[in-house]
Amino acid sequence: ATQSSPAAQATTVNLAYSGTATGSGVDYTGPASITIPANATTQTAQINFVDDAIDEDDETIRVDISTVSGGNGASENGVQQLTVTLTDNDPTPSLRVENAQVLEDAGVLAFPVNLSAASARTITVDYASGGAMASSGTDFTATSGTLTFSPGETSKNINVTLIDDGVVERNEMLSMTLSSATNATISRALGTGTINNDDSATLSIADVQNQEGAGLTFTLTLSAPVDTDIRYYARTTDGTAQAGDDYTALASGSILGLQGIHFRRLVAHHFRGRSNSKPAGDDY
Repeated sequence: ATQSSPAAQATTVNLAYSGTATGSGVDYTGPASITIPANATTQTAQINFVDDAIDEDDETIRVDISTVSGGNGASENGVQQLTVTLTDNDPTPSLRVENAQVLEDAGVLAFPVNLSAASARTITVDYASGGAMASSGTDFTATSGTLTFSPGETSKNINVTLIDDGVVERNEMLSMTLSSATNATISRALGTGTINNDDSATLSIADVQNQEGAGLTFTLTLSAPVDTDIRYYARTTDGTAQAGDDYTALASGSILGLQGIHFRRLVAHHFRGRSNSKPAGDDY
């Protein structure tokens, strides 16, 4: 503070603060007053800035003279005001989407999106799901939109609704992609979600009978649809009928397969003197 001429009495200049920056040790700490000694014309005081780690807009400190006392009647000359700008020096935080996995019956697959550091700014980022092995409308409901981080928030989830179809299938994958971030960069834009199969099926065979020479048809039945190939072992065992005399045996541990989608049964024909297998009609 500076006065126009020295005074025999010390002068006290009381200060008031305003602006977009916050005092009391948040962004800065400033003195409440400045005292100019007797017979002097100037005195300085220091504003101490707080170097935080938060990405934020540049901020201002406005210093005003509120009152003046002493100095043999010294007074403020008009309106004296000083503005200081605090330029932010913190790096822009980055966003990353993480991988996720759940069982199919979980209902929701949540992709975590994390911010590298808290920010004083509102951060937005666009997102969109995509199919890999999983199909939108069959395995999950497609989603897209904008994710918003309020100041101070560092973690959010993007939820994808799953469709529990009751079909035995391989584990399936979908993707989540981030784009067009504001007030942040994107360090990992693509996340992979895995829907783990939670369905099962059993394979059963029914008893049959027929006239000698007409052959036997054994029906294999799956308890639930299966969206993958199935391989199983089959063999014949003598009862009262004897292999070679009454029927042609399968080799022990023969590997047979249900090749196709959503098989429900396979019919195996065993004739006297020969055997073969074939899929059952319209069940695939």
